[in-house]
Amino acid sequence: MGFLMIRRLFVIFALEPETLTIVENGELLKALLYVGLSVVFGFIGVFFGTYIACNL
Repeated sequence: MGFLMIRRLFVIFALEPETLTIVENGELLKALLYVGLSVVFGFIGVFFGTYIACNL
């Protein structure tokens, strides 16, 4: 599980062309919001997935 989270964070911060394009267009706030929300929703997904798996 930890490996998958690390891989996802690497993809968000290093490889996603959308984030790089947004930064190159001078919209740093939008890029930070995109990355931040991706992380938050990722953690929400992990929480709900864990909750569902433990209660089935």
